Amino acid sequence: MPDVPSSAVIKLLDRHARVLADAGGRLVLADAQPSLVRALDATGARRPGEG
Repeated sequence: MPDVPSSAVIKLLDRHARVLADAGGRLVLADAQPSLVRALDATGARRPGEG
């Protein structure tokens, strides 16, 4: 399994986060691997002030 998440994973997480946000919720990832956090930061998928 690759250490870096694929763009498909990032898109999937972002899509689900938007669906939840539209319904008044939010997606929370607990104990995320550092490589995922870096990828979310690099793509802007992790919102400022989170995490």
